[in-house]
Amino acid sequence: MVLMLALGSAACGGDGEEANSAEPLRSAVRSYSAAYLAGDGQGAWELLSERCRERLSVDTMTALAGEAARRYDGPEMTSLSVEVSGDLGRATYSFTVGEINQDREPWAREHGAWHNDDC
Repeated sequence: MVLMLALGSAACGGDGEEANSAEPLRSAVRSYSAAYLAGDGQGAWELLSERCRERLSVDTMTALAGEAARRYDGPEMTSLSVEVSGDLGRATYSFTVGEINQDREPWAREHGAWHNDDC
């Protein structure tokens, strides 16, 4: 099953059950973005997939998130849509600062939770 959801409703015209099944991914995307853009490198790192955590140290993520917080100064997320197919997902989202928009960013469900797999 593939789901596409807009910020608040099912973009594919699905029922409430479909929308609820993708809400954990939408929540993870919002949490990751909030942590990263607030400079919380540890929090953002914890929301990376195992594969990405092996490639990117906490110290590196902390430096990247700190720079993002300084550079972008808390942009607001303006749209979010997700696609879910089993344990894989894609997220497309935009902000008030266009250069950080994401298009079909890969996500993986590991141990029952969604993790950013864009590394």
